[in-house]
Amino acid sequence: MKFGRPDTEFMKWRWKPDECQLPLFDAAQFLEIARGKSMAFVGDSVARNQMESLLCLLAHVSLGIFGCVTFIATSIWSPFLVKSRVADINGNSRNGIFTLYLDEADEEWSKEIEKLDYVIVWAVQWFFGPMLLYQNDRLVGCYNRNQNNITSISMYHANRTAFETLVSRNNYTSTMFLRTFSAAHYENGEWDKGGNCGRTRPFT
Repeated sequence: MKFGRPDTEFMKWRWKPDECQLPLFDAAQFLEIARGKSMAFVGDSVARNQMESLLCLLAHVSLGIFGCVTFIATSIWSPFLVKSRVADINGNSRNGIFTLYLDEADEEWSKEIEKLDYVIVWAVQWFFGPMLLYQNDRLVGCYNRNQNNITSISMYHANRTAFETLVSRNNYTSTMFLRTFSAAHYENGEWDKGGNCGRTRPFT
C-alpha cells in the first residue's frame, strides 16, 4: 500500500491446508501455553522475520489479564547452522565464497540451545551460494564453484548434513521445528530483476 498498490483483497487471504481446519492464531492462548518458556528462531533473516512476526501477533494482547507472563523469544544468526567462514581454497578472504565445516556446530546456537525450550530452524537460502565443504577437517567437495580436482556436491546434501549436525547433539532437550523452504512469491523476474508481487487473486 505504501508504494501504491490499489487493491486490499490480499489482506483477507488465508492459507488453507488440504483436509485441515486451521484455526486463527490465538495470541492469548499462545502466551498461556508458552508461560515461563523460551524460544529461539535459528537461521538467517527469514528466521528473524518469523520472530518479529510472532511478536507482532502477540503485541495485540492485553497483558493485564495474565499478570506477569514470562516468555522469552530471540533470534540467533546462523545461516548455515554449522561452523563457517568466508574464504577461498587458499585461505584468502573473498566475498561470497564460504567454507563450511559440515560436522561442526556453529557456536552461535550451540552455546545457547541447552537453555531453550523451543527451537525453530530455518537455514536454506545461503546454501545456494558457492561453498567449499569440509568434514573431519578434510575438504570433501564444493558447490557452485568450478574447482579442479574437487568433487561437486549438491547444496541439498550440504544443507541436510548441516541439519543432521544440529539434531545429532544429545546435550539438550529442546523441542525443535524445521521450517521448510517456501516458494518465491515474485513473478516476472526475481525481486532485484524486475519481479513484482502484484497478484490480485491467489494461486488455485
